[in-house]
Amino acid sequence: DRVMVMTTSEFGRRVRENGSGGTDHGNGGLQFVFGPAVSGGVVHGEYGLGSLDDGDIPLAIDTRSVYQAALEWVGGDGAADGVFENAPARLTI
Repeated sequence: DRVMVMTTSEFGRRVRENGSGGTDHGNGGLQFVFGPAVSGGVVHGEYGLGSLDDGDIPLAIDTRSVYQAALEWVGGDGAADGVFENAPARLTI
């Protein structure tokens, strides 16, 4: 059996608290991909709390790269061809 689980969010969070003690929507986010056939321990991109972009974690990886890798894992090489207007960089999961 082939199983892969991918978590994602449509927005990240800002690093600093807002006036009500929470955090506002921001640029950088994260995704997790896991399952028996996923290369465990692989991290793509880094976050730098010392180099914020106007209070946001800078973008490091195009989210579409993760979607493309997942589509090709499910459907084989080329399964994501034509899905995105501009093909994102390839990732290995």
